[in-house]
Amino acid sequence: MPDRDDVYTKLFEGGVIFTIATIFGQGFGFLENILLTRAFSVENYGRISLGLTLVALAGPVLHLGLGLGAKRYIGEYITEDKPDKAYGTAILAIFVALFVGTVMGSVLYFFSNIISTRIFNDPEFIPLLKIFAGLVSLVSTLSVLSKTFQGWEKFGLAVCTGKFGQAILRLSAVVVAVVVGLSPNTMIAGIVVGFALLVIGGVIILLRGLRARAEGVEIPVKKLLVFSLPLLLSGFSARILSSADYLLLGVFRSTSSIALYRPAFLLGFSVSILFQALNRSYYPLAVRIRTTDSQLREDQMLATFLFWSLVLTMPIVVWTVTFSEELLSSLFQPRYAQSSNALAVIAISMLGSVIVGPVGTILEVYERARIVLYTYIVASVLNIIVNILLIPKYGIFGAAVGTGISLVLLNVMQFFFARQNLSFNYDYSRIIISSAITLLLIFPVAVLPFPDWTAVAFSLPYFLITIGTIVFIIPIRETDRKLFEPIFGRLDTIRQFL
Repeated sequence: MPDRDDVYTKLFEGGVIFTIATIFGQGFGFLENILLTRAFSVENYGRISLGLTLVALAGPVLHLGLGLGAKRYIGEYITEDKPDKAYGTAILAIFVALFVGTVMGSVLYFFSNIISTRIFNDPEFIPLLKIFAGLVSLVSTLSVLSKTFQGWEKFGLAVCTGKFGQAILRLSAVVVAVVVGLSPNTMIAGIVVGFALLVIGGVIILLRGLRARAEGVEIPVKKLLVFSLPLLLSGFSARILSSADYLLLGVFRSTSSIALYRPAFLLGFSVSILFQALNRSYYPLAVRIRTTDSQLREDQMLATFLFWSLVLTMPIVVWTVTFSEELLSSLFQPRYAQSSNALAVIAISMLGSVIVGPVGTILEVYERARIVLYTYIVASVLNIIVNILLIPKYGIFGAAVGTGISLVLLNVMQFFFARQNLSFNYDYSRIIISSAITLLLIFPVAVLPFPDWTAVAFSLPYFLITIGTIVFIIPIRETDRKLFEPIFGRLDTIRQFL
């Protein structure tokens, strides 16, 4: 059974790495989009955004949910000293992602004319879409690699093959395109080459590492499929939930509408950046605790996780909603400020995800895959219906409202079912105090006249002052000390990562 200190240490070893990777990864993503909005026309930026959306939408289908299955069971097999099964699980997941991805990419390539002209009414999208088809299997395989490394608790490798590593490669291609003056088509082709090299390196490292302990190959096909196939539909539904707004904007409006909406969506989604980072490292630890029957410890860890996730997220949400127009205008270009209302709606919706906590992760750990599936299907269907009703009339704002309503419904449903397996203990007194501090500190900045650029320049000082004030005022408990103690004793982890 893992020691209490070991659990907290593991949480923040992974949490520090994932937090750094998530912050830098999203920072690279913002810089990438800032450069794209300034280097290309609104139409071309919209086409690039649409291509990335189509590739991301295909990802969960291509590995048949086996990426999540690998993340769930590889850690368990390693803990139970079953390296043959861990090795076999990785082989199956990677093979499926590569094979099905190649087939799907071929379909996207050969039907690019129909997709571009009849669905999105943009013939100029055809050549770019054909290049994006080459990314399909690569993105799917990288998703499997990242999830498998998470299950193995190789957090550094997980972030390198995940969104962080992909963001670095995309940003590098964008910088070269801006400096040299490359076309969007050439830039995307360079990204395809970079992703292919990353896939090759990741597969070699993963299979060699797992093979070193294995004496043979044992693929638990039935167990993986029973767990993974329901998650295939839930993963696809999750992608629809996050992509329907983009796609329907392209269908009912234009690629220009997608371009104007994307910065608002990215910025709104990023308000939960610290919660996302901790949630990713929470998964393998929850599996370990669950398999060793340490229920009480998991309840305690979850309670502390819920409180500090909310404390770290509230200042970001409050700042983003207050200065939504200024942030879009300063970070991107003034014409993108018209999406400020959409940004506010998405940011508030993401706060709901933080309030309910890692409910999706908890349901997966307790093997409630069907519940995850049903909740995502309901939310996705609602998302499509609401977006179809709102986008033709309200455009970008309608897309944000439709997505926001769907996210709130998803979180409420998953929270209801997760409570049947685990106690959610909210420290209401400390939450109220920390929220009041957050709102009080924003007031002087909000009422005074400042130029737009200060919305970016003052954001980090506001966050640090707010968190520092909260830590100084609220009572710190033993579980808090246990949770944050490893940060100060593990600075070498940060140095090694950087």
